[in-house]
Amino acid sequence: MKHDNASLKETNRRSILAAVGGAAFAGLPIASAQKPAPNGEEYERLAQMRTENNWDLSTWHHRLRAAGFVVKYTNKKIGGSDVGTTKLDKNESHLFVTYSEGSDANWVNFKWSLNDGYDDWATDPLDYAAITFDSSDYTRNSYYGPTYGDYVFPISDREDDTSDTGLVVEYNSNDAAYDTIGRFESSFDVAVDPSANSTPSQRELTVNFWHTWGAELTDISMSGSNIDLDWDIGLHGGVWNRSASPSEYQMQNGFSDK
Repeated sequence: MKHDNASLKETNRRSILAAVGGAAFAGLPIASAQKPAPNGEEYERLAQMRTENNWDLSTWHHRLRAAGFVVKYTNKKIGGSDVGTTKLDKNESHLFVTYSEGSDANWVNFKWSLNDGYDDWATDPLDYAAITFDSSDYTRNSYYGPTYGDYVFPISDREDDTSDTGLVVEYNSNDAAYDTIGRFESSFDVAVDPSANSTPSQRELTVNFWHTWGAELTDISMSGSNIDLDWDIGLHGGVWNRSASPSEYQMQNGFSDK
């Protein structure tokens, strides 16, 4: 039988190329389809969606993780007596802290939940909330600003960046309670950079919430995680404060203070 030499040569050439090519590429790594870590702009987009769609914490954490953020979380719940008609009771306040790690910034979300047991509303003036930390643990990220939930605003007539180790905001619990029956809540977020000289077990975040009635804020002093608010309290006025100081390690391991 007569063979076509040209066909044999082409077949042999392909066989050699296949063998050599297989050997040549056998040791090369295969490109991974791993999703890149999300940046702060993605976090801001999700935070806006959280407010617009009134996501609960479970949904918020799910969406963060789905986007690629590493999420750490803790909560502090204080149960007890009913609320009064003139003020919200501190024994019904719940504090939640979520710490999310991204590619160009990490984020602290402080959420609080209050209970209005009556078909009524809280009293003026405004309430206040704060996230603070020591400079040896974190500093505020210089690129991304804070994000604000419903009824949360920068403090009037004051600089937004109260300190590079924290932020204090106003919360209009009067309007928030008026628009709801039962529990109502809000939150805000601060972008931070963790210190390379500390570990998750050493780094702590402190959150504070102040409810006021018949009292006006006169001054704020902040030194690291320590914060002090001064008040002009009327005859029948008052202020209560709730706080929590979880470490990053506690949040990573699901610590819950109830």
